[in-house]
Amino acid sequence: MVYDNLVGYDETLTPQASRSLAESWEIPDETTLIFKLRPGITFHDGSPVTADEVKWHIERARDLDIAVTAQDTQFIANVETVDELTSKWTLSQPFAPLIRILGDRPGMLVSRKQVEATDEFQGRHPVGTGAMKFVEEIDGDRIVVEANENYWKEGAPLVDGVVMRFGVTPDQKINGLLAGDLDIIDAPDPNQLDVLRDAGMTVQNIPTNALQRTWLNMNKAPWDNVHLRRAVNYAVDREELNKLVYNGVHTPASFGFMGPALGADHDPNFEGFKFDPEKVRAELSLAGFPDGFEYEVNTSANPLSLEKDELIQAQYAQFGIVRNIIPKPSPDYYTEFWDLNVGAHSSGMSVRADVWQQISFVANANGFSKNVLPDENDEFRKAIDEALSRTAAAFDPEERKVEIQKLNQAYMDSAWGVDYLYSSYQVAHKPEIVYTARGEGKFHFGQDDIGITS
Repeated sequence: MVYDNLVGYDETLTPQASRSLAESWEIPDETTLIFKLRPGITFHDGSPVTADEVKWHIERARDLDIAVTAQDTQFIANVETVDELTSKWTLSQPFAPLIRILGDRPGMLVSRKQVEATDEFQGRHPVGTGAMKFVEEIDGDRIVVEANENYWKEGAPLVDGVVMRFGVTPDQKINGLLAGDLDIIDAPDPNQLDVLRDAGMTVQNIPTNALQRTWLNMNKAPWDNVHLRRAVNYAVDREELNKLVYNGVHTPASFGFMGPALGADHDPNFEGFKFDPEKVRAELSLAGFPDGFEYEVNTSANPLSLEKDELIQAQYAQFGIVRNIIPKPSPDYYTEFWDLNVGAHSSGMSVRADVWQQISFVANANGFSKNVLPDENDEFRKAIDEALSRTAAAFDPEERKVEIQKLNQAYMDSAWGVDYLYSSYQVAHKPEIVYTARGEGKFHFGQDDIGITS
């Protein structure tokens, strides 16, 4: 809502100039990109959007020590200001995913004036160019934004503001929408969708490539044993999980990262992990634990998340695999994993603009997950790193399709995590709300994406 992207994309994740701060871009060769900015755009603090601002933003996104965007921008070697509105980028190697990645976090232009004026965390005082301006955040309660009266896109925004509420339980979401206290909710309890439809609410349900999964630290026992990682993958009955916990709204994750929502990147014949008791027992024997083993996993204290993990726990028990669930509030259940205090955590994995970006978040040794991956001598890490490099350099769609399937296979061979389901994205709202749910499963209330008919 607050930030626009240098390159914006539509609900199919296809880059669209009409949604972008760059009015045009060109790729004269595989290591050069040229962006031409729209004239007259300003940040919410009044500072102008120029090629110099783009240069500062991209270099910060690449070089800032705490930046989660570093792996996405690592191949940008140089950003040159050609003139006030023209920016020329030189890459250290061909990197085909970059245009779509700029529709994600790396391309959300932030105000240099604001960043340099305060050392407070950027998220507490966001200043961008978006259709909505930040008003306030009340911890644990709400974020309030209001319409940007100087917005560059004609006819947008279509609403005066948005209030996003926090600390709302699944039941409170449903009841709040039915009572009229809320206008739109995401991720409603899938077992309550018929209740919402019967009440006249609009319910949207779109498949995505978002994953429900368990993250594993391969540097901690027992997850340094690939056979145990494979055993827990084969031991999950994903069909049963989807049916009993989620009313069948999701898709069993048996295609690695290449779910059915990915269009051309999806291979329906790909053989990933499916429930197979014989393979579970074989992998346990190869691991040296024929009677099973025991481990701990952090998970969200959310009731639906607990129901999911308790069913998986019961599925594992038949093989002697003892899965001790430790419920924690958010964000503790996953930050403890990234702080290396726990060997596994069960959570979601949101969709990124390009599936290369999504896999690299999990499996790139130079990226966010580097502290939980094996060292450089590990055969699986070598195979994934090489496949990531080949996929990144594949500009031709047919070549990319071949290389990305090799990358997917390398990821599956490693069993770096347990993928359960590709989440469908559910949104429910009042019938007078006009909103198009998007394929990456995130709210988009900026530009002209949300409106009211009466």
